[in-house]
Amino acid sequence: MTPYIVDASIAPQVWTWITTRTGVQVWSNELVGSATGPRMTPVLDPDGQPNTQKPHWSCGKIDLVLTSLNEVEVSSSRELKRLRVALRRSGNGLSLKLTDGSAARARKACQDLRPWSCPCGWTGFAKGLKYVPVPNTRAEEAVCPKCKKGETLVEGPEPWFTPVYDGEHPEVAVMVEDRLVPLETWIKENNHAT
Repeated sequence: MTPYIVDASIAPQVWTWITTRTGVQVWSNELVGSATGPRMTPVLDPDGQPNTQKPHWSCGKIDLVLTSLNEVEVSSSRELKRLRVALRRSGNGLSLKLTDGSAARARKACQDLRPWSCPCGWTGFAKGLKYVPVPNTRAEEAVCPKCKKGETLVEGPEPWFTPVYDGEHPEVAVMVEDRLVPLETWIKENNHAT
């Protein structure tokens, strides 16, 4: 079975439910167009009785029950850069959106900050790569700045941007998935174990 991936923000709660309430129930989301994804509840309520109450009206059935720490991996992300952006009202006036220029800058930052690595030990971002022409074609190939080889480069995960509100200026943070770690390892590394 492939491990179920949870965000680092909910990892302590998932660990608590697996260790003290015999597991975690993952409920499907029946709401069309919702970006919230599945919801989770402990298998047992605080009194030790089976927990069959839906966590939200939009939840359908229980898709998955996780009972072991080995069934869960934690996805942690890190911030690469922040950009100050300009906002505009949406077409119906009910929400705020990035202006076209701000959205283009955020997409360009995601493209430039894509992580790359090479077996020679070099790690860096797409912006720092050198490109050389490929013989007998019109294409170019990225080469490692350290070992000068292009065929060994490994492309990392795709960055994304997310809004950040500090109360003063609207900004977006360019984020990238840092790593996937087994839940038990993540708990030990972050001193959440009791």
